[in-house]
Amino acid sequence: MVTTYFVPVEDKSLGAPRLVDPKTQSTITDRQANHVHRLFRTQVLGPSFACALGKNALANWRYRVGVYKNFDAEVGSSVCEDLWSFVADQRALSANPDDFSTFITIFVTLDIPRDENEFESRLWTILQEIHDKDAHVYRWDPQTTSDPDLPDFSFSVASSLFSWLGSMPIVPDSVAGSHTQHWRLMLTINLSDSAQRENFKSFRTLSESRISRFKARSIQV
Repeated sequence: MVTTYFVPVEDKSLGAPRLVDPKTQSTITDRQANHVHRLFRTQVLGPSFACALGKNALANWRYRVGVYKNFDAEVGSSVCEDLWSFVADQRALSANPDDFSTFITIFVTLDIPRDENEFESRLWTILQEIHDKDAHVYRWDPQTTSDPDLPDFSFSVASSLFSWLGSMPIVPDSVAGSHTQHWRLMLTINLSDSAQRENFKSFRTLSESRISRFKARSIQV
């Protein structure tokens, strides 16, 4: 089974972070994923990134990383299982339940969406697959509604609230002499704290038509 769930660690000998498989303690060998992860940390911790919660989470290593080879429905099951692991890791991430943590997914693929509409379509397909798998094991978090048309809607995985922030458009990066488009989708978890829920109500960035379609297809609890 291919490992997709990784723990970021600070490697002072390298002068750069690396991604480690928590089960084997081995470092990820995917150079492109390592490159995108380091680039992402540099951007978030840089002066132009405005989100204080995100900066604090990355600066204190309160996050996990998922690495996937495609951006379509096939990854839904893996993302779902990795989000389950992320929820289970919360105590390891911080002893304070009010601390913000985040799960970052990196999609390293040449099969990129052609435009924002295709990006949204694929994203909602992945969300559908995540929900279908999660619904067999967990109930929707009772602290929020499953109706996307209501203002207190949040996506639920492992009976925990999640807010989703996707990066679009994507800038190509050169890695080891080859040009590859790296897709990054940042998924941020809301740990049921009322203040954090207020902060992330604005993260409903997808069109209302796609929200309605998702509701009709999968928000059934």
